[in-house]
Amino acid sequence: MTSGNTTKVAVIGFGYIGSVIGATLATRGCTVIGVDRDSTIVETVMSGRSPFVEDTLEERIAQGSRRGDPRVTTDASQVAGCDVYIITVGTPLSQTFEADTDHVQAAWSAIDPYVSDGSLVIVKSTVPPHTNRGRRGGGVCRQEHRRCLLPGTPRRRHAISEFESLPIIVGGVTERAGLAAKAFWESVLDVDVYGWSAARSSPRW
Repeated sequence: MTSGNTTKVAVIGFGYIGSVIGATLATRGCTVIGVDRDSTIVETVMSGRSPFVEDTLEERIAQGSRRGDPRVTTDASQVAGCDVYIITVGTPLSQTFEADTDHVQAAWSAIDPYVSDGSLVIVKSTVPPHTNRGRRGGGVCRQEHRRCLLPGTPRRRHAISEFESLPIIVGGVTERAGLAAKAFWESVLDVDVYGWSAARSSPRW
């Protein structure tokens, strides 16, 4: 990771995966703003405690709370002006056993008014192809924004150590989006980042 990182990151959904990502990025120099609809999660994190059982997570949150980072809120407007937006909400199965992207769409709708054109929006959730395309293409995101699909999430065991050690695969809706996401992860984590030329093609970078 580049020292003196000044990237401002919004983490939308501060559940198990979101809190791991947010707390880890905060320890690595990023300014992190978390958003979650669950006021209990917000209050717990802001008091310097972890809402989830995960090795070293509470220590990282406690360390960050002393300097006000990560800052977690229920107010999505607080993410205005961030450099990177990471959506970390769940994608459960519907009653017909199809991926239910309602949570992803709700997260996007919450931040949509505050995301500037050209911002990097990363979906870190297990979603079907085309989820990140513009609404006209059947997805949930505005077409003019840069965004990147990460087709997997950390396993729910030793999530912090895996997040800081396992390679990351990125695949952008556009090559520009993929390259931007690759550059972001390389700047904040000391892991290999493998890029795909598009969300549904073979590895390239």
